[in-house]
Amino acid sequence: MRMVDRIFGWLMLICSVLQAVQAWRQLHMPNALPAFFACGTAFAAIFLATVNLVRAERRHDLVLARVCVFGNLVWLILILSAIWILFPPLEPLLSVQAGIAFALLLLSMRSRKRSRPM
Repeated sequence: MRMVDRIFGWLMLICSVLQAVQAWRQLHMPNALPAFFACGTAFAAIFLATVNLVRAERRHDLVLARVCVFGNLVWLILILSAIWILFPPLEPLLSVQAGIAFALLLLSMRSRKRSRPM
């Protein structure tokens, strides 16, 4: 299960970097407001992906597991609202990120139940 956790963490990191590159290319267009939003969320996702990768290595850290549960839940809500409000309904990269965030949320909840305070 630890390997699955790492795989989803790396997938989230790769999707976040792709989203940052895509947003960087759109910053020079006339209407750059959605690109600023996408760029900010991409950097937040990069940080969240690194925290999830650290949690995958430190399975018994309760505080880190709680931070990951909260971060993944907020990220999932943010991505779902971005898909439905700001962007086209079937934005492929955001849909993939929503699935990865849901999987990481479930894995974080699993590690939160199995961890203990340090």
